[in-house]
Amino acid sequence: YAALGADLIDKNQNLTLKGVKNMAELPIVAVDLYGGGEVSYFPPIGEDGEGGETVSGGRPIKVRSMGRLGSGSGTEKGLSLKRNDDVAYRAVRRLLSKSRGVDAVIDNAIVDDVEEKGSSSNDVLTIPRPYLLLGARRTANLTADTLNKFEVEEDDNSPAISEESAAPKGGVSLRNATLDGSSNPTGDDFDRVAVRLTMHSGKKPLSILPEEVVGIMVARAKRLVHRSWIAGGGEEVEVLPEKGEDDDEEDAYLPYPVAYAVPGWACIDSAVEALLDSSASGPNPAVAYQRSVAALVGSLLPRERGSKHKLHSLLGEEVKRLREAFEKELREADDDDEGKASPSQSAFQPLVLAVGVTADGLELSAAQLSGVSADPHCPFGDVNIIANVNYRSETPFNLLEKAMGELREKVGRNFPESP
Repeated sequence: YAALGADLIDKNQNLTLKGVKNMAELPIVAVDLYGGGEVSYFPPIGEDGEGGETVSGGRPIKVRSMGRLGSGSGTEKGLSLKRNDDVAYRAVRRLLSKSRGVDAVIDNAIVDDVEEKGSSSNDVLTIPRPYLLLGARRTANLTADTLNKFEVEEDDNSPAISEESAAPKGGVSLRNATLDGSSNPTGDDFDRVAVRLTMHSGKKPLSILPEEVVGIMVARAKRLVHRSWIAGGGEEVEVLPEKGEDDDEEDAYLPYPVAYAVPGWACIDSAVEALLDSSASGPNPAVAYQRSVAALVGSLLPRERGSKHKLHSLLGEEVKRLREAFEKELREADDDDEGKASPSQSAFQPLVLAVGVTADGLELSAAQLSGVSADPHCPFGDVNIIANVNYRSETPFNLLEKAMGELREKVGRNFPESP
């Protein structure tokens, strides 16, 4: 539901009307990368219905939930790949060298049954939570919690990966490198933290950037959406429509635009830039929204409930009840003033508290809703964040009381007076 959020996090993306029109016929893929890895999509919209009714490819407009990315590439375990497998090694190496062939990696290299094989076995290697590495220039800049998930190589100031160096126990380690992978780190913005993969005991280790790891995970989400969309919606399908020998499925789904829900503690310029670069394809950029805003907008979206498929939103119904009570109270207070106009809906601006807790952090936001709309997909035109408190921590509940106190103080200081 991040695709239906309010303001973009990165105001310098320069999204143009022409660029948006180019993506109008594509579904928007929403990925909660920093949460549980949930994937959903909003289908393309067209004026194809009778009498100008808005439909999508002959189907009613409806946000579709696709579940999670899977045990092998979900955010709790990260990206799991086969180890000591010739086909898997060649697929990953080809993707890194030619920037093509992500289909082969998804089909031949990604592992889903990590629970059975174990993430540190000789058969599987796992890159845990790669999004935590996005934009990092040096391993020294990473938090202790993040570093504890990896083995860190000593900084020998060499861009090359030594084949003689001892392979990390889990097949994964971190090293200081550069964007091009061929020059020495010099302490500038060209430096990057890279992941060293010992995928095969008899072959050279591979070096991959965190955004490339995330890109593989997101490509898999795009394919999941693509297969659902061409099949008419619903769950992923394994049997695809027949295609010619020269057809390439990844050419069909990689251009799909992606919308991310990003928590406040991850909104570092370098990290957001790397995140957007990880899944942008050609002229179609990815976009990032504040996770608390995306959650609020998603909670306000009507969903089908009951056997009659009636659209309903629990938060939306509660906001509607409060608005009706608010307007009734104002009318009763003004009954003695003859001829006075009834209060408009714009006078109702509720304050909603959003609390987001993930395995990696805590975020609390106080949001003021305004701009009441009749559109069920966008009941409020504006979501204004009055105050936000966030922490990067793997024990977020220990900080909840502290964060709530800070949020109360900020709301008391920043919340505008009622009209």
